[in-house]
Amino acid sequence: MKNFTWSEHVNNHTSRKAVCYISAYNGITVYTSIIEPYFSYFSLAWDSISQTLSNKIQRLQNQAAAL
Repeated sequence: MKNFTWSEHVNNHTSRKAVCYISAYNGITVYTSIIEPYFSYFSLAWDSISQTLSNKIQRLQNQAAAL
């Protein structure tokens, strides 16, 4: 089993592109019920990452919230 670094982990998740073909209401529902809790829960674990990786995660969260 390979041990990922924080950099590999963040890059793996931020390189994915989502195409959204759902209504704004459904997009908000998906974001608040599925995506947002991950950002809230893992923010404690991400406390030790670099500012560069933190900025990448923040951009991803902003993009997800804008859907």
